[in-house]
Formats: sequence, structure tokens, C-alpha cells
Amino acid sequence: HPQDGQRIIMVIKDVEESDDFLTSFKVTDDIIASLKKFQPSPGQLASEKLNELIELSKGIVNADYDEILLKVVDVWYHSVLQFSVGRMRDLRGYIDGIIVGESRIGKSSTVAAFQKMYEVGKIVSLAGSSATPAGLIGGSNKMAGGAYQTRAGVIPQNNRGAIIFEELIKCKTDLIKELTDIRSSNKVRIARVNGSIELPAYVRMLTLTNSKTHDGVPKPINSYPNGISLLTDIIGTPEDIARYDMIAIFGFEATKEIDPFYEPPVPLPQIDYQNRIRWVWSRTQEQVYITKTVYQYAVKQANELNRQYGSFINIFGVEAWQKIMRIGIAIAGYLCSTDETFEQIIVTEEHIDEAIKLLLELYDNSTFKLKE
Repeated sequence: HPQDGQRIIMVIKDVEESDDFLTSFKVTDDIIASLKKFQPSPGQLASEKLNELIELSKGIVNADYDEILLKVVDVWYHSVLQFSVGRMRDLRGYIDGIIVGESRIGKSSTVAAFQKMYEVGKIVSLAGSSATPAGLIGGSNKMAGGAYQTRAGVIPQNNRGAIIFEELIKCKTDLIKELTDIRSSNKVRIARVNGSIELPAYVRMLTLTNSKTHDGVPKPINSYPNGISLLTDIIGTPEDIARYDMIAIFGFEATKEIDPFYEPPVPLPQIDYQNRIRWVWSRTQEQVYITKTVYQYAVKQANELNRQYGSFINIFGVEAWQKIMRIGIAIAGYLCSTDETFEQIIVTEEHIDEAIKLLLELYDNSTFKLKE
């Protein structure tokens, strides 16, 4: 700067997308060969192939973990950013989930194993003072000479990616409120001295947490009368609870037998798993194909879920069809449901059925007791 003590000024003249796999991914013969390994064989149902792949994923985590836990994490990983139905465009496609479980059931080791296999996604601990609004969202730091430097936090840094938050109950900031605002707008707002700046935040978010401690003693999950009571204790307000697409609660299972000689199945080669998740993540909303019939089917099933499980806290609610659709699209991507060009993700009623089945497995059980 010629009139300000030779202070150095940066002028940005052009902005373009970074050359990562989301922009450079191309469907090749090798990619197609990989994706075909995840498709149901002739005559095989989608549910059968889904269960087969989930069982195979035990070889990724190298343990005989709960199939529902593996399915929740892996389906979450394969959600798209956006989708459109008819005239409705720019609908949120990425899944926002939370897993509440007792210690040592395999929450952290499962996400760590998948993250290592896929080599995408970021694991962030919320314990103690490590999770601050400035670190997660961003802020302005005063520099030498009186200038301010705006820095993006972890969430906008991972725009179009995935974040796994660990140890929610140990977070010292009101992260839930911040995440609710981000989910609603798909943006983060960073306050600055001369106004605020908005950054895009289309981020798949999965939160892991134990139950809260009372007087220094962890309260067992199975001591809560139902899952709603547990969620109210951890998350708080009904609207924040209703924002989640998938809520998985795992209590302690003392009756589960442990096989010391258990040998997990051998998973597919890592390149196949990486090809699949890069294929799913690189699909645009124009490449997610949903017919009017499938949309109407999802809405019909959502209305039925609300009739059976309606409550003052909207686990399903008016947006139930969108939650079903997000999970259904992720399952379609997980099973590589596509056309002959392998460019589109094609969602069918079978995928919607599997999404509803997963939701019922999460909520209509002896721990959550949503029906009761």
C-alpha cells in the first residue's frame, strides 16, 4: 500500500473451484467395474445385497459390531449434497445423524475404520476447550498493525465433505444451537468488525456421544424410560431433536455373547470402496433421478409413519418424506443403483422401503420406544 506504511495488501482477482475428486471425477471402465461389485446380482433383492455389504463391512472395522451401527454410519457416509423432485430444487440431500451409545460399543472405532478406508471425512473431538465457535465456525483475529484476518473454521473448511463430531456431552459451547442454524441455511456466518461474512457449509455431519453424567456418574441409557427422555437430556429443545435425519441409540447389551475366535469377512479391495464413495459424492442433484411415482410413494409412507408415531417431538413430522428420501438416496448410492451410463443415481421404491426399515429399526425398539 503506497500511503499506509508499505503495508502489504492481497488482491484476489479470480476464484475457481479446487481441483479435487468432486470436480475431476470421471466415470471410466475401471470405475464401472468397481461399482458393479456393489450392485445386487440378477434376482437378488436390494435388502439382501444391503445386508450382504453390511456384513462385509465387519471386515473393515475388524469386529463383530452391531449391524445397525454399521449401517447407520455407512449409509450416512454415502449421502449426496442435494437433490430435486419435480419443481422443488436445491433440497438438502446430505444426512445429519447422531449416535448415542454406552462406552466401548464401537462408535469411535467404527467411524475411524470407515474414515481410514474411504480417506474422506474429518473426525473432530468436542472435548474440553478444543471445540470453540472460532475453531468450528470461524472468526476474526487481530493482526500486527491493527488489521483483522478472517479465518474459516472446521465446518466451512469441510464444505461438500463430511465431519464426525465426537464427545458431544463434553463440549463447553452451545454447539447444538450453532449446528441447527447451519442445517437450516447451509451457511456459516462469521462476525467481523466491519460486518459479517457468509461461507457455504454443505457438510455431512455425524455426532457421537455417550449419555450425560449426573453427579459424576454416567447414567445408563437403559435407565431412561425412552429415547425421547434421553435426547431431551442431551440435546434439549424439540426443534433441535427434530432436525436430525437419523438418531441411533445403543444401550449396554450384557447378554450379547462374545466369540473370541470370530474372524470377520474379507472386505473388497480399498480402491473399490473409494471409487464408490467418490462416485456418490460427485453426483449433482441433476444426476439423482427420482420419478413422480417414487416421490408420491415416499410421501405416502411418511404420512403413515406420522399416523403411527406422531408425537410432540417430531422425530418424523412434516419433513418426514425428505428424511426418508435422503436415506433412500444414500442407500441407492450405496448399492450403485444407476443406468447404463453409470452417471445417475436411480432411486426406486425398494430403496424407500429400506430407508423406512432402517428408521423403524432405530425408533421402534426396546430402547427408544417411540411407539410407546
